[in-house]
Amino acid sequence: MIRPRKILASSLLILGGAAAGIFAFIAWADRHVDTRLSELKRELGHPVFAPHPRQGQILLARLVVLDADLEQRIPSQDGFGSPGKWGPDRRAELEKGLASLGSFLEQVDTLLVSSECREYLERGLAAGKECPWLVSSRHRTNVLCAQALVEFEGPGGSAAAANRLGQALDLISLEDDRSFGGYLVSTANEDIVLLALKRMILDPRAQVHAIREKLHDRLERIVEPARFEWALRADLDHSFEMARVFAEKDWPSPLEPIGELLEKHRLADCLQETIALSRMSGVESQHRLYDAGKDVRNSEGRQWAQSGFWLPMADQSHLIRVRRSLALAALDVATRMGDSQDTAASLATLPCDPYTGKPFRIDEKDGGFEVRADDALAAISKKPGQPGTELLCWTIAR
Repeated sequence: MIRPRKILASSLLILGGAAAGIFAFIAWADRHVDTRLSELKRELGHPVFAPHPRQGQILLARLVVLDADLEQRIPSQDGFGSPGKWGPDRRAELEKGLASLGSFLEQVDTLLVSSECREYLERGLAAGKECPWLVSSRHRTNVLCAQALVEFEGPGGSAAAANRLGQALDLISLEDDRSFGGYLVSTANEDIVLLALKRMILDPRAQVHAIREKLHDRLERIVEPARFEWALRADLDHSFEMARVFAEKDWPSPLEPIGELLEKHRLADCLQETIALSRMSGVESQHRLYDAGKDVRNSEGRQWAQSGFWLPMADQSHLIRVRRSLALAALDVATRMGDSQDTAASLATLPCDPYTGKPFRIDEKDGGFEVRADDALAAISKKPGQPGTELLCWTIAR
């Protein structure tokens, strides 16, 4: 007959062995997931940005002071200088507001010509250490673009206006901390600059060579296809922290290691899917995202939090690239239009649309040319002129 003491001892040994096996498995699985995440991080690359030294913080502080001065002179709550107020019917209001800028434009000039600022911009460094405030950066961009359109009407207007748009792009780049939030704010502000450039190119008085000289290199900078992945890479540290937060919130204290392991596994799955979406064509990513959306809707329980953010943005990153690539293509076409005998056929060598992989289209229209991302428009079921298509169709005056 087995004594109760031996039964208890055997039971404890079995339980201890099982617990040791479970913890050993968790440790092995955790190393496996960490290795997988490390490989995905390496796949995203390691862009070299400034680790926010004192010099960068000083530049950012100067930019904050500049924005505060602008806010005092022209409150942002009125939406002054936004694209909807660029029309001829608002010109008097625009000029009156710009007349009250005081030393704002001189402060912009002084900041951007400083050796410290030039070094940051030339090396692609980031002075920002946190996501820029949307209101202040948007307001500044609106004002600089409005100033550019007013200067465009004056002597040497094309070069002066292009210089202002270049300043707007430089300041956007300077404060972009290369995080995901910075990517969203920066690309939204860059679209405002592209809308102003589009208005200038549409005008027959535009001196396109002067505009191209000021803006071509800056446009190539914002076309960079790896920007989305760099932002994704920068967002990972925050995501790792969220994995721990979710585990602490949803799992009892003794089981937190298991919860954190599951959250990191979900994070790795989401990251892998996001990278895949960002590297396929926009059409393919659109279909895959739709299927992934169905999976999410049909599943039970909480999905990894970033799946509602990363995955749609991976798809949208294709359209963001299309808008910048088309702007650069339109500027190149406008520059090559010096000969009045040029036809659409003679200018038809255009880059490919990053959304579909097919070339942009060019047609003659109203004595000039129209450059369009027809395949991208078809893929998103839009026609030129509909909301959201403003930068997918460019008209160029001869």
